[in-house]
Amino acid sequence: MTDWIKNNTDMIVTIVNVLIALTNIIWSIFAYKKTTKHNSLKTLILDYNIKHLYEFFDNVEKRVETLKSKESTEDDKKNVINDIVQYSRNFQQKFIDLFFSVNQFLYKELNTDSESLIDALTNSISDDGINLYNEAKYNELIKSKISESKSTIIKKLIEKCE
Repeated sequence: MTDWIKNNTDMIVTIVNVLIALTNIIWSIFAYKKTTKHNSLKTLILDYNIKHLYEFFDNVEKRVETLKSKESTEDDKKNVINDIVQYSRNFQQKFIDLFFSVNQFLYKELNTDSESLIDALTNSISDDGINLYNEAKYNELIKSKISESKSTIIKKLIEKCE
């Protein structure tokens, strides 16, 4: 038996190397298919729907900007709040909900971030003690919140979709 092993050592080493190579190939194919399928779904969501993210923030910013006038009334404020809440619902349906099937943790984070923005804006707009026509106050309480929220969401998308 030991003579046979000595005579066939090269063949045994070759067979073991082939088995290791086949195992690596099978494992690589399995890992590639699993990550490609997952990443391609995220890519599809982002590639075809990222416009809704930018549309949401642009709409909110433009709508809230109308309150920078000293002539803004309580009705104007209520209308702006109703509009940004509607923008948020549309954003939820057209963008955030798509992540539910791909990454529920990311879905919850995006949902929380957008709701937090709308809550902060609603509180600032409805507070009678805040004069949004004051540029510094507007920038502090509105513009910076929108910018921070947008940056946070984009950062999370980049981190989670890599």
